[in-house]
Amino acid sequence: MDQTHLFLKKKLIQPKIATVLSIPSTWLQRQNLCRQVVSTGLNDLHIPIDTREHLFSIESNDARISDFEKTHMLDSLHVFTLDTIEKASIANSRNSIHYMQFLKNRQL
Repeated sequence: MDQTHLFLKKKLIQPKIATVLSIPSTWLQRQNLCRQVVSTGLNDLHIPIDTREHLFSIESNDARISDFEKTHMLDSLHVFTLDTIEKASIANSRNSIHYMQFLKNRQL
């Protein structure tokens, strides 16, 4: 099975992302990685966050995330941190697919 080539798309600004996730923007500022849409067929916004404690404490607002995904034509948000529990792990992450899931449910 072949994977579709990776396409790097637009970068999104940090304050909007922090507002959507209901987190302080400092959690995003501490990372030297950009918040960028990456696509292999689906538009996923990759969002680096500073610590796993912050990652696990995010309480998502489904309506706000869904609106954000719709506005920016995203299929999902992929929030991750390189601050891992296990030394052999590369990252811890959380995903959200609110908007696309909503569209799929409407078509059923």
